[in-house]
Amino acid sequence: MKHWLKWALLAGTVLLASCQDMAIYHYNRGLDAIDEGDNLAAVNHFEKSLTYRDDADARLNLGVAYYTTSDYERALEQFEIVLRVFPGDPDLHYNLAQTYEKLGRNQSAMREYDVAIRLKRDFHQAMVAYGRLLLESGGLDSAEDILVRAMATKPSYYPTYIYLGWLYAKKDKHHQATHYLYRALKADPGSVEARLGLGYTFLKRKLYTESLNAYQKVYVLEPENVEALLGLGLTNNALDHPDQGIEFLEKALEIQPEFPEAYKGLGDAYKKKKQFVAAIANYRLAIQQRPGYVEAYTSVGALLAMTGHYEEAMESYDRAQVEAPDDPWILYYVGQLYMDMNETERAKRYFQKSFDLAQTDADLRVLLSNSLKEIRGEK
Repeated sequence: MKHWLKWALLAGTVLLASCQDMAIYHYNRGLDAIDEGDNLAAVNHFEKSLTYRDDADARLNLGVAYYTTSDYERALEQFEIVLRVFPGDPDLHYNLAQTYEKLGRNQSAMREYDVAIRLKRDFHQAMVAYGRLLLESGGLDSAEDILVRAMATKPSYYPTYIYLGWLYAKKDKHHQATHYLYRALKADPGSVEARLGLGYTFLKRKLYTESLNAYQKVYVLEPENVEALLGLGLTNNALDHPDQGIEFLEKALEIQPEFPEAYKGLGDAYKKKKQFVAAIANYRLAIQQRPGYVEAYTSVGALLAMTGHYEEAMESYDRAQVEAPDDPWILYYVGQLYMDMNETERAKRYFQKSFDLAQTDADLRVLLSNSLKEIRGEK
């Protein structure tokens, strides 16, 4: 009996050693496969390693391998399991955030980037990624705080300058925008994102020749870059070349059918051509794709008001105000509509409220001053 037990224990020990050896063998083969760029083989080896022994490192690398093969749901599952073992690992939170981004779960991604930064205060990659998402979501002040901090942490990391450039362009700080975008181009002359940012900045500054030049350089390199096509379309619209604008915008929509900004641009182009039915149809397609699209609502409202459809115009402005109740331009448009309807007292209230809110918009304040003078009977 003792002899039999001795052999049983020995067999169990050998089996355990064999399982450990096989786990290590497949784990190492998985690492080799990653180094060789064979990610599918890496997935296979890490999965086999885990059949012999559950190991957090193997799960982490399996998650990375899933990520590189675009299997983001499985990557997320592995990262979440490992996170329960190493909850204080900033790199793991960063991996989790990137995976959430790929799955379109940006709020979860921002939460994980924030955790990664709290755990590792100089984690500049996480700062830049977090700042980019804040920028995309419209949180400009928060994005500025985190991107400036990222720049201070690692001044040589040029993608930070790209996002700072875009940020300042959106905040209408155009000189700062071009400063950072040119710094990015100095570091990487082939940066498409930096050139797109310059095109956007020049368009907002009404420097249309420079805007066309920036977008054209991207278009030559990447003829199917939808952001370049959009920029070329919008710039041609601004230059009163609606036919060229339509050509670029329709090409963008062929490549990316879900593109509300392109439909908005088409609406503007058809408005310039006085094809108002086509213009409104495209504005409404933009709203259909982005239900809270304020600029599209105001464009519909302005066109309906211009054609005498006051009630429908007011409905469109009302929808815009739901999304942006304190937008001074919307209040100005409503005031103009009341002027068209000969309701001067209501118009005056909206003009005054718009004037009070438009502290930094010189162009709008001039329009409002003229409108208020007209109501008062002044020249």
